[in-house]
Amino acid sequence: MKQSGQSSRSGELSKAGTRTPRWAAVEAAQNAWRPSNPWHRLYSDVKARTGKANPAKAAVARKLLIACWHVLSREEPFKPSRPHNDLVPASSSCFLAA
Repeated sequence: MKQSGQSSRSGELSKAGTRTPRWAAVEAAQNAWRPSNPWHRLYSDVKARTGKANPAKAAVARKLLIACWHVLSREEPFKPSRPHNDLVPASSSCFLAA
C-alpha cells in the first residue's frame, strides 16, 4: 500500500493465505455494480477513477475481507456505522461500528 497525504493506493489482493476466502470475496463483489448493493458507492467511485471494472471489484473484495475480519474478531454481527445514503466519500464510508 502506498500513501501520500489524503490519497492511498492498494495493489492486488494478496496471494498469501488460502485461495477460498479470496475467491469468495471476489464472487461477492461481482454484484457491487447494482445500486441496491451496500458496496455500490465504493465500486462506482473506483470505477470512475480507474475507468475499469476489475480494480473496482478488487477494491470491494478487499473491503469485504476487512469487514469479515472485524466481524469474526469481534464476534458481533456486521453493523455499518453510517447510513447507506450518507454523503461521505466511499473510501471512508466503510467503517464498522464499535
